[in-house]
Amino acid sequence: EGGPLAGPASSVGPLHHAASRRGPPPRAGEEFRRPVIGVDPPASADGDACGIIVCAVDRHEPPCFHVLADCSVSGLRPEGWASAVANAAQAWGADRVIAEKNQGGEMVEAVLRGADCTLPVRLVHASRGKAARAEPVAALMEAGRVKLGDRFPELEEELGGITAGGYQGPTRSPDRADAMVWGISALVEGNSIRSTERMTGTHRDTICRLLVEVGAGCAKLMDEEMGELACRRI
Repeated sequence: EGGPLAGPASSVGPLHHAASRRGPPPRAGEEFRRPVIGVDPPASADGDACGIIVCAVDRHEPPCFHVLADCSVSGLRPEGWASAVANAAQAWGADRVIAEKNQGGEMVEAVLRGADCTLPVRLVHASRGKAARAEPVAALMEAGRVKLGDRFPELEEELGGITAGGYQGPTRSPDRADAMVWGISALVEGNSIRSTERMTGTHRDTICRLLVEVGAGCAKLMDEEMGELACRRI
């Protein structure tokens, strides 16, 4: 107890000793789909690193989840790490940016949108401890369904430090590991209403109400801007 998490359902394990969990280096973009950027924002510029991890899923059945890049940065003010997130999203054609909102709340989304107003940002709330959050991803690792596309020494050291008794790695906080867990979790969860509820902490009734309002707004926009079109085929 207190050592590295053990067991197929709760082991993150030191990945730097698990070469079999490395996937082939990312080559062509079509090999992967639904790239996302997991982000663990720092509390301050003088604090921890901003974890920025690129994840994607392959086209196999059952699918495997891949860590494609570690774009994490340290010592930057909010506009600096937000710019790094925007650059990673653009470079990898990310579908979504998954950012933890515990440090900074809605400010996190505002800073990210300040760097790129088109970023599809999804804020998530960490309501459980780090080890508990990592368990579903750890189970996938044990099954060989999470692959590292390259060597990521800092990330691997942090993953090896997540234990049943808490984080015991080389850094003050596992920023890269947290970002990876958010990214892989988002790919596993998908976009269902219940998964969105779990990840964001927003009640499903509120999510459904917002979807209805968005749909009504889209219908109004279509009626106002796209009426009286001479369309022969639709």
